[in-house]
Amino acid sequence: MSHTRYRYVGRASLPRRLSPAEFEAHFALPAQVLVKIKDGAERKLRLSLAAQVAVLMATGMHPQSTEPLPLNLMKGLCSQLDISETVIASVAAINKSQRTVWDHRAKARDILQMKLFEEQEHLPKLRSVMAMHALNAASVDELVTAGCHALFDANVVLPADRAIRDIARQAFQKVEKAAQEAVERAVEPQWLEALVELMFTESVKPGETVLEWLKKSSGKHAPKTIKEVTQKVDYLKSLHVHEWDLSDISYHRLRAYALMVQGRPPSETSKRELKSLKLQLVCFLQYQLMSLTDETIYRASRRCADLRRAGKDRAKQVREVRSHEYRQTLETVLVTAGDKTRTPQKRLDDIEAMVKAVVGGSDDTDAAIIRETLSSIEQAERVEAVLDAFSALDLQAANASKDLKVIKALNGLRDAKASALPEDFDASIVDPAWREMVGATDREQALRAFMAHAMERIRDSLTGGKMWVDYSGDYRSREDCLIPREEWDANKAGICAALRLELDVDKVLKVQLDLLKDGLQEVSKQLELGLLEVDEAGGVRIARLRAAEEDPKLQKTQAMLDKKIGEAQLAEVIIVMDRKTGFSEALLGRRAKSRQELLSIYGGLIAGATGMDAKGVATMVSDLNAADVSSGMRTLELKDRVMRANAKVLEFQQRMPIVKAWGDGSRSSSDMMALDATRHLSHARQNPRRKTMSAGMYSMKLDRYVIGYGMPIVQNVWQDGPAVHSVFEYNNALTSSERCRIELNAVDTHGFSFVGMAVAKLFGFDLYPQLANLPDRKLLVPNGFEVEANLDRLVNEGIALRPLKDGWHEAMRYIASARQGKVSVAWLIARNGGTANGEPAHRTFLEYGKLLRTIFLCDYFTDVDLRREIHTLLNRGEAVHVLQRAIFPGRLAPERGRRRDELQALSGAHFLLTNLVIAFNTMKLQDALDDLRETGQVIGIEVQRHISPVRWGDINFRGLHVFQLGEHEEHLVERPAGRLERRPGRF
Repeated sequence: MSHTRYRYVGRASLPRRLSPAEFEAHFALPAQVLVKIKDGAERKLRLSLAAQVAVLMATGMHPQSTEPLPLNLMKGLCSQLDISETVIASVAAINKSQRTVWDHRAKARDILQMKLFEEQEHLPKLRSVMAMHALNAASVDELVTAGCHALFDANVVLPADRAIRDIARQAFQKVEKAAQEAVERAVEPQWLEALVELMFTESVKPGETVLEWLKKSSGKHAPKTIKEVTQKVDYLKSLHVHEWDLSDISYHRLRAYALMVQGRPPSETSKRELKSLKLQLVCFLQYQLMSLTDETIYRASRRCADLRRAGKDRAKQVREVRSHEYRQTLETVLVTAGDKTRTPQKRLDDIEAMVKAVVGGSDDTDAAIIRETLSSIEQAERVEAVLDAFSALDLQAANASKDLKVIKALNGLRDAKASALPEDFDASIVDPAWREMVGATDREQALRAFMAHAMERIRDSLTGGKMWVDYSGDYRSREDCLIPREEWDANKAGICAALRLELDVDKVLKVQLDLLKDGLQEVSKQLELGLLEVDEAGGVRIARLRAAEEDPKLQKTQAMLDKKIGEAQLAEVIIVMDRKTGFSEALLGRRAKSRQELLSIYGGLIAGATGMDAKGVATMVSDLNAADVSSGMRTLELKDRVMRANAKVLEFQQRMPIVKAWGDGSRSSSDMMALDATRHLSHARQNPRRKTMSAGMYSMKLDRYVIGYGMPIVQNVWQDGPAVHSVFEYNNALTSSERCRIELNAVDTHGFSFVGMAVAKLFGFDLYPQLANLPDRKLLVPNGFEVEANLDRLVNEGIALRPLKDGWHEAMRYIASARQGKVSVAWLIARNGGTANGEPAHRTFLEYGKLLRTIFLCDYFTDVDLRREIHTLLNRGEAVHVLQRAIFPGRLAPERGRRRDELQALSGAHFLLTNLVIAFNTMKLQDALDDLRETGQVIGIEVQRHISPVRWGDINFRGLHVFQLGEHEEHLVERPAGRLERRPGRF
């Protein structure tokens, strides 16, 4: 359902000033309704009936008899009814009779086919809706909004606010009571009392309470900070937090309670009512344990990667030394071969000895040098530190698996404080590449080799899902996350039918193999015509895309539009866009109750989007202090708030006629942008281009420029998960028929993988990459697949259909689990990456992705328009990145973004403000085009296609921000009940 439809739902009073555009969008009566009004009332009473219908249609409520109605509402209705305009501004003033008012209310309900709220019929349904939303809602206000929308969709007239609020409060209290009972079942009463006291006592760090110590986030992933994180994990486990069963509390509700504690000073938390305090503290402790466990695995994995990088650097140095030695050997061989003082046989013997010395040396492959480096005495202490972090967790693995044997062997050696590997150690549990080092005569060296192998094995197994931690958030067992095995085996046919997934792999393969055959035939045809070339190495040569020539008419039009648009302040952009979209209502879960609360949301948005701290923003925004800004920033962390606000902005922007010239909304591109950060941020990595520490912000941009979805990621990691996840979340959140599903998502090489391409296809869209090293890419076909003779150098047999078929049902289990919301798409792809070798679903995704990539490359090689479209989409994404950098010119402060929730909020605020600017520019462009059209100057679609809304030179992002609400305040701030403002001379 469109967000615009709900703009005025549940509002007992309307703003006095209503623009003509707002009247058209929300209150204008359809033609069939006008006919019924004219048939249902005599001419002098039609305006009264029309006002009743218009307000009921927009708000779901009958207008109060004496409530002033907006002047433009009355003007618009008079125009539609073709009667003289009137200054009468209330229903009572029009009718003079209360009896007529009641009759018109009944007729309005009949015309709109709406029913009065009946307790017996509608109350149970309303309570059911409230109960469902209460599981994840962060406040009673959210439940009130959800209840109003549910009744509105069911064509039921909304009862009084107090009635709905009482039901919402009961539902909220019921969920909270159930959560309190779950806490009382999970934690012994005496221990619960002791926990509350313990949280406010001094911690291991002098001068800090335990609660303050647990809330404090650590910095970069150095050994010291890893130890700080594991110390907190050990402390929480000593409190038996990992043994608490809080499964009756939904994850989002658990997180909401935890964020309440996280966002308040401990002194404020201690003043809460005891039952609520116990509930919030218990949820905070378990959520913190889950987060710290994930943080431990992440930091330890990063540290392991650093050690491997040191091995790669050493391998590079060894390569350089070996290269120099090889050159010296060749020079010596050349001198020896030309030495006439020795006999030919003597020269041959000497040359043979020199060659054997070089060829018969130790294994000097990069992998071998890395293993040797990790097992060295110099790295032993660092490897031990990583293993200490992993050992702080209760690692689990499948019974009888080598992973479990490695865990048991490692724990046994560490418990025994072994200084050497026992002679009878079973080396068969380690990977073949490590067995020689583990079986070495030097048992101390063998122990270091096993420790290094165990470190790598644990990291890879956790990433691939072969090992898990029960109390983790992201690294739980696969079986705990997916649809239960018994349920899947019994109902997989019904589940797949409901989700429109094809369980018959042969049907899927028939379609794709036919496309593969057609694509290869087209490639062969273009090779024969000379449109494509294949070099001797089997690389494809395609013509470069030519850049479009500069159009003088476009430049002239752009300059004219720039002059008409003019300049704007950032505060003006935010206020105007809030008036147009109501994004602040989405961020708060309701309308702001005061001007100060509205400004705090604006301040929090600016702080998150620009990376500034609360004190810095407070100095830039009048009437705000640092506490107000901090409150607004915490609001951004609540579940789905930013995404709902972003959806409203997207919907507003895509209603503009000009956006149709840019695209139909079914195409997108995804890429990462690096924001400067400090080395103290654990998620920061060195940017390979600028050589500075940066945090990654990944975003999916529509072909209409706006950002559809965004998320923070770690730099220098493969981006296939975020690329697919962003499109899936966007498509999954569609609520309006005015928005199209994404059907094609363009990415660069980092956003592509075989698994990612397969998962995207199974979710109903295509992942189209612009690949690096394109001439080296081979077309992979199934074994035994027949191809044309001129494709022999271009085609390799590399797709195994048997494992693809064998694991298809298990792959569908993963896809169905993601579709049902049990796992995220990013989790799905991460658990089926390169570290998941041996898993049936991984092999299915891999082979299916190979098939899809070959079909895509056939299209890419032969379709110039497709290549140009992918290039255009990626270029538009880069243009949006330039705007994002203008909004975020500095770098993340050391204390910002250390928690995942905070980093997600910062990312969301940045994307939201970027979209507000783009939507504002789109609106200004549309207004300018409309003004030109009225003067007879029509700008064609071909010119409009090249006019971009990504512009910021006319918007001032710096300096003081003065939010002059003026007439916008009554639209954005809720008027207290009982304060009906009467306009002089209107009655």
